[in-house]
Order: sequence, then C-alpha cells, then structure tokens
Amino acid sequence: VSQSRYSGVVVVALPGCKYCSESTKLMNKIHEKLPGKTQYWVLGTDSLDVLAYDNLLTKDVFCRSALNQKELLPITEGSFPTFLWIKNRRIVKAWHNNEFGVRAMQEIQP
Repeated sequence: VSQSRYSGVVVVALPGCKYCSESTKLMNKIHEKLPGKTQYWVLGTDSLDVLAYDNLLTKDVFCRSALNQKELLPITEGSFPTFLWIKNRRIVKAWHNNEFGVRAMQEIQP
C-alpha cells in the first residue's frame, strides 16, 4: 500500500507516545466500520517502534514507518497522535490528539 495512493484514516504516531498507543483501541473499532481504511504511520526509522504499534492493532490495520517524515511534521503541529483524513491522495482534514471525536467520526463515515 503506497502512502500516495491511500484513502482513509491515517494516524501519525511517535515512538513511545502514550496517547498514540492508547489511540490504537479507537482505531481498531474504526477499522471494523471502515475495513482497509485505517493506517498507522510511525515517525522514526526503528522497526521495533513500528512493531510496538503493530502488536496493539488488529492484524488488518496497516502499520509502517512514515515516508516523507519532514513533510508530515508541519501537519502534526507537534501534536501526537495526529489523525489525517485522506481522500483522493490528498489530506482533507487533520485532527490533533483529543480533537478526534464524534464529529470526526461523522465526517469520515461513507
């Protein structure tokens, strides 16, 4: 799955981030409603950091080391996790850690 061709919800996470780890529970639930439409992009290059998130996610939620990390940092505004709604290869909306709630869920429903 290429980042550039992806449509759905992406969580940009930091290694060792408590709130990022906790977000996996919500994303596992969202994955049930939007199968194949949820991903985690972990900032960093250590495969163990990716594995730590992969172990918290349902097996079908794609998790990888983020590509284009320098481009992602301004979008996150230093707030993690950052939830991105991507449609037709473009970031449509970004929510920072505790902003991703009921309204966001309504926006991303098909």
